[in-house]
Amino acid sequence: PLALLTDPLPEGVRRLALVGTPCQVTAFRALERFPWGRRPAATGSIGLTIALFCTRSFDPVRLRSLLRRRGVDPRQVARIDVREGVLFAESGDGVVLARAPVAELEAAGLRGCDECADFAGVAADLAVGSRGSPDGQTTVLVRTARGEEAWEAVRDVLDWEPLDDLPKCEKCGGLLRP
Repeated sequence: PLALLTDPLPEGVRRLALVGTPCQVTAFRALERFPWGRRPAATGSIGLTIALFCTRSFDPVRLRSLLRRRGVDPRQVARIDVREGVLFAESGDGVVLARAPVAELEAAGLRGCDECADFAGVAADLAVGSRGSPDGQTTVLVRTARGEEAWEAVRDVLDWEPLDDLPKCEKCGGLLRP
């Protein structure tokens, strides 16, 4: 959570990357712009921000409760993924334990998500997610000079190709910016 950034870094840690939802990255940008002057903070140590494409976040307690009502033991869930408006709860070996339209899980959703218009982290250095990519691949959008620097540092060791379905990504709204 972002609250941890108000504490000093642990001994020996100098630089961090923030990986989170678009709203978390936006909140971090506000912390950067309006620093907390009363105590040392870790916000200045964030070297890179990565936003995860996000259609909705869930309250963990409420989501576990909804999964139990669907006959799923939450301890068996290793991965939650939302693809094309459907939430998938999967075991560690990839077995789908539950599949439900996100609209049916509204009771577990965080209230702020109802008003969010930032699917793909316009405030982040990099934005990543499955939208626009074939199954098993990840779309990476480079948004800033810092993001470009990070991408250039790793691109030669990744198996990547240019995105060929940018119109699919553009339909998400707020995904691209000049």
